Amino acid sequence: MISTLTDQLVVFLTSLLGGRVDKARPVRVLEGGAGTGGTTKRLAAALASAGISARYTFTDISPSLVAKAKNTLKQHPWMEYPTFNLEKAAPEHQLRARHVGPGGVVPPAARDADAGRHHHAVRGHAGH
Repeated sequence: MISTLTDQLVVFLTSLLGGRVDKARPVRVLEGGAGTGGTTKRLAAALASAGISARYTFTDISPSLVAKAKNTLKQHPWMEYPTFNLEKAAPEHQLRARHVGPGGVVPPAARDADAGRHHHAVRGHAGH
């Protein structure tokens, strides 16, 4: 089921953003709790294949998952790889000018009510 949802996300975003090739104003994607990068791999490949100019920020709380993603996705030079804890407030520079946040739920690793608030703050900056 998650694979199907990822497929739908990829189709939706590439259809919505299709033709956006302005290198001076790339679409900015912030993926919080990106984990093993399953969604990231498919979405990044689709953006590149469609010629959509992007700046993609892959984040996770785990430095090892972030390091693995950086190695796995090295063919996409327009990606950034900071670690980020959804239970803490996001740094303003990570929120600024984000257009798309492909996360839909608070990851299971988030332990408290503040995590949901911080996650929605991240998502709330998309499009502003």
